[in-house]
Amino acid sequence: MTRSLLIIAGLLIAGCDAKYGVFRVADIDHFIDHKCINVSLQSVKEVASIEHAFMRGIPSMTSNMTDTYARHRYHYTVEHVNGFVSVLTNDNGTQVAQFSSAINLPPSQKDIDIIRPIMDKIEVAITSYCDVSNISSLVKETCRKVECI
Repeated sequence: MTRSLLIIAGLLIAGCDAKYGVFRVADIDHFIDHKCINVSLQSVKEVASIEHAFMRGIPSMTSNMTDTYARHRYHYTVEHVNGFVSVLTNDNGTQVAQFSSAINLPPSQKDIDIIRPIMDKIEVAITSYCDVSNISSLVKETCRKVECI
């Protein structure tokens, strides 16, 4: 019995995937339309292959509500590096999160050195296109198992 519990516990722990990389989050005190993120990404010349995904909302949402009370994610690439911008909107405002990460192993430092300056450019573009005053001053950055200099 004890052995079975240890095996089950080990499997549960193994199922917890650690995420490493660079994560930036900005909480904005007002609503911004997620579509301006697409425009912001398009304005940064190094950004390629932008894809949008509606991530989640509530089942009773009308089509008008999906732009207001939901999570949207934009995936893009810079060279060979994947980057993401997640936009969560609700009654409290908007949370914009940028990240480039890997699961279980840290991404290469070379990839982080490629993506971080582009994240800065994306933040400048968001300030311009999304009616946000200097989003960079709101950003909280976390770097896990990589160096962010």
